[in-house]
Amino acid sequence: ASIFVLFFIRPVSYFFTYFFLLFGISANQVSIFSAMFGISSSFIFLFFDYEYYFAGAILIIVCSILDASDGTIARYKKTSSSHGEYVDAVAMYISVAFIYLSIGYAVDNNIQTVEIFFREINFSLLSSVTAIFDILMRLFHNRYVVGGFESVFKDIKYEEKKFFSLRRLSKELTITGFYGPIVLVAVVMNMLQW
Repeated sequence: ASIFVLFFIRPVSYFFTYFFLLFGISANQVSIFSAMFGISSSFIFLFFDYEYYFAGAILIIVCSILDASDGTIARYKKTSSSHGEYVDAVAMYISVAFIYLSIGYAVDNNIQTVEIFFREINFSLLSSVTAIFDILMRLFHNRYVVGGFESVFKDIKYEEKKFFSLRRLSKELTITGFYGPIVLVAVVMNMLQW
């Protein structure tokens, strides 16, 4: 997990997990709630003014917390299944895509307040590419690490240190590792444009 997940998202998710277990909410339901929060944050960035972006940034963090809670619930209840993993994966794919796209659109809509150099950048296009690569990274991770894809390539020797550093980098630069905290800081500092 990323540093932000290890020291903030995961510890906070335990409180949410306790609440969900107390009220009998399943891991799949939490995955759906996570997607709803992610999509809600996207709608805030798409349809509301700059004053509401802080709420959108908070919803991104809540989406990440709920995404951490669903797996903990499944492990605690011993209800892990391929169906649950599928629901969790699809929920995050949808959330991540919407979040990146909506933030790029929001920056493009506020481009008049950005330095002249940055006005030449198409942030909607940049966020589209980011969403695609993030989803591809998640697909690869689910297929390779979770799905046992490595058994197909038994003959290929991976340098563990190199593989670990690439995996660490990919985790730090995803929605929970880098993008969530930086969006929150940017909104708080009234500098979403950077």
